[in-house]
Amino acid sequence: MRFISRVLLGLGVGAAALALPSAAHATDPLLSVESTTVTIQSPAPGETWSQTYSTRNVSGSPVRVSVAVTDRSGRIWEGPHPVTVSHGDTVVGEGSIDLGSVDSGDSARVTLDFAQSHDAGNEYARHSGDLTVVFTAVAEGASEPGDGDLARTGGTIATAAIGVAVVLLAGGVLVLAFSRRRSEARRG
Repeated sequence: MRFISRVLLGLGVGAAALALPSAAHATDPLLSVESTTVTIQSPAPGETWSQTYSTRNVSGSPVRVSVAVTDRSGRIWEGPHPVTVSHGDTVVGEGSIDLGSVDSGDSARVTLDFAQSHDAGNEYARHSGDLTVVFTAVAEGASEPGDGDLARTGGTIATAAIGVAVVLLAGGVLVLAFSRRRSEARRG
């Protein structure tokens, strides 16, 4: 009996371990490029230069795309006059910029402007910094919230595997409890 309970418990733990990664990772990507890390050279005081980044919708339906700048590191982002990143009139901070709806097969582009204040001195000259440009997509067109989304994220597989894991774990616990009571009854 203890052997059976251990087998059921082991199978339950294994099924749960296999279910978690499938729920966390999408089976079908929505974008051709989700993020890119780039190195930026500091502009001279008062100068601005631009760089365009793009991604393509590789899904079979329209998606809403946004872009954010994360993981800034390096001297140019620090001090009294750090380099600023903007898109048009919007300074890119911690939030994201909505690029709108992108049809299947179409691309979304964003031009980021990197600017150095006129007040900056030579303390930023010949320095660089890294940042990550992150594109995010959300599927559009589902008739009901969540309609079709589980299949895209692998949620249906994960739900079934988690259900099996719960049943196996519960069975293992019950068999273990039953065998303990039985062995205690024999002793007493």
